Amino acid sequence: MTCETAYPYDFTIRYRVDCGTRCLAVRIPGWSRTYRIRKNGQECQTEPVRGYVYLQDMTEGDQLELELDGRAQFLYPSARIAADTGRVALQRGPLVYCLEGVDNGGDVLSLSVDVDAEISLGGKLAELPEDVVPLRLKGFRTAPTEQLYTAQRPQRTACEITAVPYYVWGNRGENQMRVWIPYAMTESQK
Repeated sequence: MTCETAYPYDFTIRYRVDCGTRCLAVRIPGWSRTYRIRKNGQECQTEPVRGYVYLQDMTEGDQLELELDGRAQFLYPSARIAADTGRVALQRGPLVYCLEGVDNGGDVLSLSVDVDAEISLGGKLAELPEDVVPLRLKGFRTAPTEQLYTAQRPQRTACEITAVPYYVWGNRGENQMRVWIPYAMTESQK
C-alpha cells in the first residue's frame, strides 16, 4: 500500500493498494468530527467501528481518498481537573496549539478567548517554517492592576489572538506560553 499526504496541515490522505486484500481498515481519528472516504472516485457509505472504517474486496490498483475534518476547535477539560477549570485548549487536526508571547504583544497571561467567536486560519509568521498554519481568534486582554487583589472588576479590551502549534513554541526566543487559556464571558452572557 502507498500513502500520500501533507499531514498534519492538509487533511486529504490518498492510498493506493499495491496488492489485493479481502479487507482494509482505515483509521478515522477521534478529533475528526466529519470525514469522507472514496474508493476509486466513488463515495463509500460506511460507519466507523471502534475508530476504523472497513472496506471489503480491495484489489490491486484500487485508490482510496480520505478527507478528514480540518476545522479548528476548542477543547474543554473535565471539571475534575481543577487547574484547567474555566479554560480551553485549541486543536486543529492532531495538533494542539498554544499562545506565545512573541505573537501576542509579549503577554499571554492577561489574555482570554471568546469561545463564541470563529477560529480562522492565519498567514505565515516570521521565523517559523513555511508550512506552519497559525490560528487567529477573538479574545480580550485584561488590564493589570496595582494591587494583587481588588474589589473592582478588571478592565478588558477586545483583541485578536494568535495561536501556533505547540511543537513550534520557543523557536523565536524566550517568551511566555500558554496552552490552557481562560475563556471570557461576553457581555451577552453576563
